[in-house]
Amino acid sequence: MTNLWGPTAWFAARGSATRPAVNPLNAGGDADDWFKDCSSPEARDGTEWRAGLLNALIANLRSLVRKSGHPVTNLDDDLLTRSVRRGFWYLSAIGGTATGLTAVLDPAITAYSEITGATFVFVPASDSADGGTTLALNGFAALPITWADGSPIEALNWVAGERVHVVATGTAFVITGISPAKVRSITAGTLRTVALTAASGNWDAPADVSIISRLMVIGGGGSGGNSGTSASRAGGGGGGGASESFAVAVTPGSSNAYTVGQGGLASPSGAGFTGTAGGTSAMFGRTGTGGAAGNGANNGVNAVQVIGGNGTGGNVNYAGQIGCEGIVGTGGGSIWGQPTQRPFTNSGINNPGSSPGGGGPGGADGGGNFQFGGNGGAGIIQIQYFSRFAP
Repeated sequence: MTNLWGPTAWFAARGSATRPAVNPLNAGGDADDWFKDCSSPEARDGTEWRAGLLNALIANLRSLVRKSGHPVTNLDDDLLTRSVRRGFWYLSAIGGTATGLTAVLDPAITAYSEITGATFVFVPASDSADGGTTLALNGFAALPITWADGSPIEALNWVAGERVHVVATGTAFVITGISPAKVRSITAGTLRTVALTAASGNWDAPADVSIISRLMVIGGGGSGGNSGTSASRAGGGGGGGASESFAVAVTPGSSNAYTVGQGGLASPSGAGFTGTAGGTSAMFGRTGTGGAAGNGANNGVNAVQVIGGNGTGGNVNYAGQIGCEGIVGTGGGSIWGQPTQRPFTNSGINNPGSSPGGGGPGGADGGGNFQFGGNGGAGIIQIQYFSRFAP
């Protein structure tokens, strides 16, 4: 142990290995007084220093530093500032059972009301368990350890050796963090499903989620091509590719960027024009690329087929279906979106591709008329996880 602020650590002679006993005045009605200097170098009318007072000051300062958990050193002029800035106190002598923890707070409390609002850290010796967990300090009544919403601790919310941060409310200890975050039980709480459809954004992982049970990423479908005005049929757009992943690690409380591929739009330029490809969806390094644009057709020649998108990075990756050649004109399906046929009319509005990720059908020919291709279906990202907190 470092001799923190002890006289001999600073090369003073005659330090004592034990603290001398002293009994200071401690009457409740005593008014505060102060030190004063001598009135002159020769006068002996200033306040004298005594070892008992210096030892009391050092003991208080040592207690502040050592019980904050900050590393002890004589070489840091900001040691007190760093100790106070930690903002929490370590509990020691962690014992009891997995669901009935005991600990010691030094200095001891006389009532839980003394520590209301204070933050503490303890390192459990065993994994958390189901059944609700309590913590008792210094032999006082056991109080429940809960999450912020009041829900109880469950199995593997923490694992042995992690640092658990709690704030005392007077009637409970509420978890404010667990570090370092390790893999928890992926089945604690209720199964939640979140569908992300905005073109881009961020998804905030709940505070109790470190594993995503299932992640599906599907790209947008390509639009169908426009038909010509002379007995020619355009091709359908390709379906969006997809990736499916399981047990994806995520940092609790983190903000995670994503992109959802939108469906390709039919060309507004008129007869015979090719459509546009679907956009790529991406999150956590997994992607579903968009389906290819359906080919336009003109001058009596039917369009050829196009490919669907692909998935990358997943445990299972799926290719989107092809966009059919002009004679059929069906837009390709995705893993979740069905193929889409063109309508029987030879002009007007075409059917859009199915969602998510279906390709739009190609336009049909029609004796002097033409038909726009159908827009592709937008992609999607679906996240499934277990949590106590509703999305």
